[in-house]
Amino acid sequence: MMKITLDRGSYRAGETVNASVELKLDKPVKARALVVEFACFERKKVKVTRELDEYDYARRRELGLVYTSNVTTEVVEEGARRFHQQKEFSGGEFSGGVYDVGFTLPPDAPPTSKEFGHDNKTFVWKISAKLDIPLALDVNTETEVFVEGL
Repeated sequence: MMKITLDRGSYRAGETVNASVELKLDKPVKARALVVEFACFERKKVKVTRELDEYDYARRRELGLVYTSNVTTEVVEEGARRFHQQKEFSGGEFSGGVYDVGFTLPPDAPPTSKEFGHDNKTFVWKISAKLDIPLALDVNTETEVFVEGL
């Protein structure tokens, strides 16, 4: 079992996020490393406009979809990792223990948002931990970090 515990409930831009990764395994395991990552994921809605070629336009008319124009617009969601920091505990034998890490939020860190606003963007901050075990399933966990805004 692996669990991430944060020192506080929310943070502001520029502050340090202190976390503890608690590891409890049934038996000792040889692993390459314990990797703890802190990242901000951005999702945004983008309008994509394209012109239908003759085949697409004719095919849609055959299906009974009548268009007055050969231009279509659709809204797509794109995602990207905007910020990333990583700490690694070198390989060896892991069985249990508490591993403390600290990450500093950038001074211009966007606040956590889960709903698309006026800018059609959302931001989610996460800390994830992975015990990289060769030739076996890795032990993973993650938790969200709430970054306060204006």
